[in-house]
Amino acid sequence: MMEEAQVVLRTKLIDPQGVAAEYGIPVMTQRDLRRRGEFVSALKIGRRLYYRREALEAWLDARSVDGGGAA
Repeated sequence: MMEEAQVVLRTKLIDPQGVAAEYGIPVMTQRDLRRRGEFVSALKIGRRLYYRREALEAWLDARSVDGGGAA
């Protein structure tokens, strides 16, 4: 029996709840980091905040630890 492939629509923008669901960064942590200027810049559209997915992934890549010493 063949399994159906699940299609995932990935947009260029992602909201804080989406970041929490996809990347495991709680909404409150995002807020705290953003307020300290340590997180991805947000876009405000109407009353909602969004992040550019590309910027978020670059931010995550910059924080990766290689295990070769100090972080």
